[in-house]
Amino acid sequence: MRILENFKKIYRKLIAFNNIIYHYLRFYKYSGTNFEKINGYNFEILKVAHALEKSIFMPEQKDESGWENAKILFNLLNISSIKKEKSESYFIGVNVYNKFIEHKKSNGIVKDIKKIDLQSENFLESGKIKIDEQGFKSLQNPEKFFLSRYSFRDFKSKIINDITVKRILNLASKTPSTCNRQHWFTYNINNKEIIKKALSLQSGNRGFTEYIHNLFIITSDLSAFKPGQEVYQHWIDGGMYAMSVMYAIHSLGLVSCPLNWSTTPRIDRKIRKKISIKKSHSIIMMIAYGEPKNNIACVSKRKSIENFYKVINE
Repeated sequence: MRILENFKKIYRKLIAFNNIIYHYLRFYKYSGTNFEKINGYNFEILKVAHALEKSIFMPEQKDESGWENAKILFNLLNISSIKKEKSESYFIGVNVYNKFIEHKKSNGIVKDIKKIDLQSENFLESGKIKIDEQGFKSLQNPEKFFLSRYSFRDFKSKIINDITVKRILNLASKTPSTCNRQHWFTYNINNKEIIKKALSLQSGNRGFTEYIHNLFIITSDLSAFKPGQEVYQHWIDGGMYAMSVMYAIHSLGLVSCPLNWSTTPRIDRKIRKKISIKKSHSIIMMIAYGEPKNNIACVSKRKSIENFYKVINE
């Protein structure tokens, strides 16, 4: 028995090591500009543009702050493939870049750097906004909203329409992301056969597979990150976005059930053969959602706050 237990420990360590190597190699292959240069450049534009936005709205302004990033952004926006594609990232970048130049000029700081002409109906506005006082007021009963979200496993056989789906994702898009890169991507499936294919590779839906008629696969695009300290960031940001999606679903009177994707490399490869998921997209989790069939939900006891809270003053 002891030999068997020791073998299991070694086996688990080998599995863990195999998983780490698999995800490391995926990150190295698809991150930054290694995989799709144009996609990597678009995320880099958002990253540098966000740095300029922060520079513009800092309480204390320094004459020299931001110019280095402005030059980097200028060069990115003038890459021929980026100028030709003219993605949303491009228009956001041009908008922020021009605002930065205007901001510096209004403060009497002029450099030998030109604005970029932007003539398009796709002009995307960004900048400073004054939050209405109502935005700072607490909800009358936040507990009623947050504490009434439960995981449901019994859904009506109703397909959620595309307008509602887009509203959910629009609400969730307010999730913060590293340098505002917004690298998440959501696959929506309401074809029963494809749902079955996806769920056959997920280990937490046994017993209620047949009741799932709408399924999100939440992913993060590795192209948004560069090797180094950001190796885990796609999971962190992706998890935050997934929770926002579930609260958005809850806010519209629908219900959901998160389905984890902590799986083996073999299974991760397998789902990519069964379902068309972009190579650079790392699966964060699946979310089953829809209208509740009844008002009965499973309640799991929550630990007291003392278990995960500590004050540090020194």
